[in-house]
Amino acid sequence: MIAWSLVLLLLFQEAVINAEHKRTPANTRIKLKILPFLLKSREAANQLPYAIQVIFDCLYGTNTNLKLKSMAVQFVYHLCTSCTDIKMAPVGPVLLSGMTKVIADLSEESKLRGLAFVAVGRLCKLLPALAVRDIAMVQSFFDLLPKESNENKLAIQEAISLIAPAFKELTAPSLFLVEALVMSNIEASEPLRRMMALHFADVVFLPNNLSSRYCMLLATGDVSEEIRNEALQLIHSAVGLNATKPQILDKSADEKLFPSFVDMLSFIQTKAESRLSSNAKVIVGTHTLPFNAAAFEQIIIYLHMCLMYGAGELPDIESATSMKAQAPTMAVYVRQLLCNKEADTAGENAVHIYLLLIQQFLSTTRNSLVMMCLLELVAVACDQLAMQFVDKLDWLQNFMYSGQLEMREHAAELFGIVVAVGLNGPKIEHVLEKLVKNIKEKSLEIQHGSMLAVGYILQKWAASPVKKNIALTHVQEAAKSIAVLLSSRNDVLVFAACTSLGELARSLPLPLPPGELDSKDSSLATTAAVVNVLFAKLTSSQESNAIKEKAINTLAKLCVVDNSFPWRRQILEKLLDSQPKQVEINFATGDALMSAALGSKSPYNRDVWTQTEKDYLTKSLSSEESDYLPWLLEQLLKTYTISSNPLVRQCACVWLLTVVSKVGGHKAVSCQLPNIQTSFIGLLADSDELTQEIASKGLGLVYDKGDEQTKQLLINELLNTLMTGRRKIQEVTGETRIFEEGALGKAVTGDGNLSTYKELCGLASHLNQPDLIYKFMHLANHHAMWNSRKGAAFGFSIIANQARDQLEPHLSKIIPRLYRYQYDPNVKIQQAMTRVWNALVPDSNKMVDTFMQEILQDIISNLTNNMWRTRESCCLALNDFLRGRPLDGVVKELPTLWEILLRVRDDIKESVRIAAEICLLTLARVCTKMCDPNYGKVGIDAMQLVLPVILQNGVRNTLPEIRSLRCFISLQA
Repeated sequence: MIAWSLVLLLLFQEAVINAEHKRTPANTRIKLKILPFLLKSREAANQLPYAIQVIFDCLYGTNTNLKLKSMAVQFVYHLCTSCTDIKMAPVGPVLLSGMTKVIADLSEESKLRGLAFVAVGRLCKLLPALAVRDIAMVQSFFDLLPKESNENKLAIQEAISLIAPAFKELTAPSLFLVEALVMSNIEASEPLRRMMALHFADVVFLPNNLSSRYCMLLATGDVSEEIRNEALQLIHSAVGLNATKPQILDKSADEKLFPSFVDMLSFIQTKAESRLSSNAKVIVGTHTLPFNAAAFEQIIIYLHMCLMYGAGELPDIESATSMKAQAPTMAVYVRQLLCNKEADTAGENAVHIYLLLIQQFLSTTRNSLVMMCLLELVAVACDQLAMQFVDKLDWLQNFMYSGQLEMREHAAELFGIVVAVGLNGPKIEHVLEKLVKNIKEKSLEIQHGSMLAVGYILQKWAASPVKKNIALTHVQEAAKSIAVLLSSRNDVLVFAACTSLGELARSLPLPLPPGELDSKDSSLATTAAVVNVLFAKLTSSQESNAIKEKAINTLAKLCVVDNSFPWRRQILEKLLDSQPKQVEINFATGDALMSAALGSKSPYNRDVWTQTEKDYLTKSLSSEESDYLPWLLEQLLKTYTISSNPLVRQCACVWLLTVVSKVGGHKAVSCQLPNIQTSFIGLLADSDELTQEIASKGLGLVYDKGDEQTKQLLINELLNTLMTGRRKIQEVTGETRIFEEGALGKAVTGDGNLSTYKELCGLASHLNQPDLIYKFMHLANHHAMWNSRKGAAFGFSIIANQARDQLEPHLSKIIPRLYRYQYDPNVKIQQAMTRVWNALVPDSNKMVDTFMQEILQDIISNLTNNMWRTRESCCLALNDFLRGRPLDGVVKELPTLWEILLRVRDDIKESVRIAAEICLLTLARVCTKMCDPNYGKVGIDAMQLVLPVILQNGVRNTLPEIRSLRCFISLQA
């Protein structure tokens, strides 16, 4: 330390000292030689104030040059990384003034000024108070962005990025200045200023800050594509643009991901009014808007997200289906807002203001997602909001006949709600007459929009508690006009016809003559003819998957409103015999089977906008009314799950999973839980991997649905089956299909997969908590299918989170065995255990270091296990364990490892011998490194422990490979 002080003192500007101690400073050449060493020395950076003298002498001394100045600025970098905060705090302002002086001197070289910009950023990052006290400096950096050279622009961007975190902890008065800084730059003419303002807003402010979110929303309409994309990514970062199944929020969390809906709406309205009276307004035809179309769209979508977040769920705007699934949660919150006059100066309610904003946008731009936001808002409180659109039916009809398919669908549903709720009987009849006439038009858009609107009008009218008289002839004529288009060659019209008939059928019996199911009538004038056409589409190879799925859905809806529907049993049998190969259609079939079997108890009967499926089923399943669910379960358990056809078993497994998941509380399901588990256990050993995984998920659901007594019975049954290998014997006849088409030549993996569950079972038993086997099964399998729209509906991601929480207290017992299982020679076990490991362990290296002793003891105790798979997995696990981590704490175990591995090297199984040899070589390298005398006391201890074992065991061993290994290690040691 003293040496560095003298070097700094003697080489550069003189300090105020006695005359006899004065020395002439070194010349420029010597300074250039010495400075590179100073830039590498941590000690030199801590020699203050001498280091400051060096910097300023190089910058402003008499014999300086550009190279010295550049090194001086780099020395500032070095101080920021190497000097302690306590020492830097007093000199920080001095260094900052020096750097800003370099920046302000335009006569300096551009490169030097660029270095100085970054130096300012680093100083402010180390000492945030420097930036907080001088916000004007930050604004000056924004102002310089368009004026500097390209290299310096990058330097300024880096400086601003480094400075931004300094403002995170600001309180309200100072924070307003930063908001003003961002606001003034977000609409600047230079793209770089806008980009950095966007970055500044993201770093400095919390996600619930109104001003920063508004700036980001403005940036989503930027002319620069790069800025638009960045703004979109930031504004949706809370939940992601492709969010899967949303989760209920923890309202006790301190950090809010979105601002309050009312506050954000009020803020945007204020800004919109201000912009309308300024040059920032946007004129589209005869309309004047406060924002351009891109920004306005994102503002409305973001307000929807704030509204959903305020309701208590993470918003999911991936699709109309996901938005509709969240609507019941929103309904409660919207009604609360409508009751509270949280108003602006005009005294209008927040929800009504939001409606006006949406209408203002849609008047100039057609956007299906914004229309979906409008539909959802009106639908969840139609009794209070639908009347506002009664005089806007012509406006809505323009969207119904739009060229965009999704726009027509959403607009038609909104039109149907407004007509059914807002008009009286005669006016509804008049609207129906016009729409039925339009269905017969040749224009695809008009036919499509009108047909959907008819279905939604009649559904809402029939489900409404307020009965409005409509002549039956109008209803029948409407149903006939829709049914005719089931035979259309246009898939869009067929899909719409299925949708419209399904909506109509879930609220009132299909208003057509019954007819005969065996009849070959093709006029589609009877209910039987409609059912036959839907049957044909279900089994036709010419129809698209979307049409098949919609036909299945419509068939189920025909059975739900009226338990006396004459062909309910036939529909169930037809659905059971359909056995689709596509997994998505299979899940749709499972839903349809469940709903058709439940009849009037089906969740299809509910108002999808205000009532969740779970809440409806909880209430409807308490009814004593008979249904077909016992019959359906009997068919699945006694016929389909034990079929010799692999495809049939897979279909039955999906259907059984759907029934248990959706209606597990039904009395028929509760009584059959042991038999359902037995069926799922049998399917665990199926040759099809997807069937295996669905069965494992089903077992977890079965366990969750039972009471305590049932759970104990289920656990005992599962353990007995997995540990003993007892399986149901399948009867084989001359008609049995042993292999599915294309399956010959493929490896059968059923038994391998069953051994996976045996290992999981052993892991649960080791913890003395056999019920954990169900949780392990959830974590061990995760097919990509569960991320699909249908698969995500089962909510297995939530179950996996619960499994992690339940298993966390047992990590000390689970981790050692789980670590070893990842190296099992059985690929199925290896993959399953790796998935469990990844689910439980966020940081693999940290977890291994934490449980190092436990893992090593487990490996040592199993290296001589009587199962070759276990011995081999231990060798492979130990090989990985020994590499890349300090082993000072396990030195005492090295002799034991040598003794056992030398024995295992002579194993009867060749693969075990190979694994042991690989592990021995790794152990040899580790010991060679640890036995180095320079390794300290640990090295000496390792030498004393390891060398005798190698010499004794190696000399006596008859294997030439081991004797050569002993010679190699002895020479290295």
